[in-house]
Amino acid sequence: MTTLVASLPSIWDDPSFDFPAELEHRVPDARVPWQRASFVTRCPLPDHADRHPSCSMTLRDGVWLVCCHGCGFAGDGIDLLATLDATDPAGWLRARAQRHAPPPVRPRPRLRPPNPPPARFTPLCTPEELRGYLDACHAALLDGAGSAAVRRYARARGLTGEEVRGWRIGYGIPTQLPKLRALTGRLVFPCLGGAEGRAVDGGQPKYRSANMTTPYKVPFAIERVSPTAGPLILAEGCFDALVLRRAGVQAIGLRGKAIAAPVAARLRAAGFDRAHIALDTDAPAEAILGLARVLAAAGVAPHHLRGPEIGDYGDLLARPAGELLGVVGDAMAMVT
Repeated sequence: MTTLVASLPSIWDDPSFDFPAELEHRVPDARVPWQRASFVTRCPLPDHADRHPSCSMTLRDGVWLVCCHGCGFAGDGIDLLATLDATDPAGWLRARAQRHAPPPVRPRPRLRPPNPPPARFTPLCTPEELRGYLDACHAALLDGAGSAAVRRYARARGLTGEEVRGWRIGYGIPTQLPKLRALTGRLVFPCLGGAEGRAVDGGQPKYRSANMTTPYKVPFAIERVSPTAGPLILAEGCFDALVLRRAGVQAIGLRGKAIAAPVAARLRAAGFDRAHIALDTDAPAEAILGLARVLAAAGVAPHHLRGPEIGDYGDLLARPAGELLGVVGDAMAMVT
């Protein structure tokens, strides 16, 4: 019978392997004098009715060798245990290894590091500094010596003196305040927490935003809205909002094609449960959908308002009053 002593000697060096205990577990009535290193006992194999002890067991170099002179079994202790378990030595060793294998070490779940908190916004100026700058810009547009080109542009776009004074529109003056320096020489629209500057000489970009006391754009004219004043229109730019307001429609200028979540939440807190999106005709559908998602998340139901067939609402400022009112009236007729 083949022995595995030569091929797998480590089983006999394993202190957890107890051959006498393994054999007595399988043959509990065996009377084996384990205190001796060599002896003859009854054969433990069930098929051998050994009335006269004929099985010799000898401990040699740490290995128990077994030889039955009655049935002819010969091998080491592993061969004997495998025969008793109706398997082969290799199978017996595999089964024992599985029984005595340590429980699998489950990898500890990798804890994701917490997302870093958003960077805390640091105002770029005080509210008083921003107010002082905007007041100076407004005064410079009304009578400043260097603002003649901006005044001509404002008149060409259709702005009236009443609108300039009422909305405190200004001329970007030089300043040391960050971001506001970029508005120098532009037509300046005051906004909560900042300002919007429109180039008047073909400069690029056409619009520049300066968010000074808030980390996001606050729409133009948002401080002059009320749920009791009728439907609210979200126009793309400041000129668009002024056209709609000239027609008696309350509107705010987003200063772009997006709205910040805090702004949408502010509208909901003010009592608005719906708003009408009126972006320029070239606005992609993704921009309109993005606006709608932010509004809906804040609890403001989004609706779409059809704009002019050609151009955008801001172009109507310089058109005759009848045309402006007609276009806006047609659009608002669809608002329920």
